[in-house]
Amino acid sequence: MELGHFIPFLVRFKDKSGALVPAEGQAMKVISKVREILKKGAQGVAILYSANYRQTQLIQDTYASNQWKTGVNGSNQAAVVHCVEQLIDHSY
Repeated sequence: MELGHFIPFLVRFKDKSGALVPAEGQAMKVISKVREILKKGAQGVAILYSANYRQTQLIQDTYASNQWKTGVNGSNQAAVVHCVEQLIDHSY
């Protein structure tokens, strides 16, 4: 697998009927994609999202202290990232 490669991956927040997909459902799609990438031989996966300033500071502080679980919270993408962290924490 190519090192430092971006893999565009769309997670829809509405289903085909127009109903909202809960953050947990979106997070499961992210986790499934991560597993797929790791099975192909990737050494790791970075997940990017559009964080606000407060979330960015929290992420930087967390990583600077050699931790991975930021505990980020908020709505929309942040809610999905929060669920991803919870799933990772309970699965690995």
